[in-house]
Amino acid sequence: MKEFDIAYKGLAEGLHRFEWTLDDRFFAAFEGTEIHGGKVNVVLEMEKSAAGLMLDFTIKGRVRVECDRCAEECEVPVEWEGGFRVRFGDEKADFDGDLMWLGRGEGEFNVAQYIYESVLLALPLKKTHADCAPAGVKFISEEEFERAERGSEMQKMADNPEWQKLKELKDKL
Repeated sequence: MKEFDIAYKGLAEGLHRFEWTLDDRFFAAFEGTEIHGGKVNVVLEMEKSAAGLMLDFTIKGRVRVECDRCAEECEVPVEWEGGFRVRFGDEKADFDGDLMWLGRGEGEFNVAQYIYESVLLALPLKKTHADCAPAGVKFISEEEFERAERGSEMQKMADNPEWQKLKELKDKL
């Protein structure tokens, strides 16, 4: 995903803006994703200075995921703002989510994985349709629930051999 490479080496100091629209192709590039597709706008404002880079992302759109209730595909909103800093050193270090260290000789880095993980973090905890009721599910009243529960208890007693013996004794009397 070369379009998400940030080639900072030739950029002048100051504010730089990058914009992308994520679509189904973007999400398909990540294996095992729970996001089936969608349309998400991403804006990156990057401040370049002698000390390093400051990246601020704004992510907003809608994605398709599996509904938590009925397991059908549903569309949910995503919105997220955040960013990280980039510093330059003699050795490259692991990215910790807030700070990325790049070698002085490098000239670009890719933000696709960071954007993807940010969209995942922006997913709502409950991913459902607005008025989802799975097929075959009937909402019942508390009274109906208690009646069904009592019927279930009676069936358990009927299946129990000890209760069968007591019933036979009762019938003999």
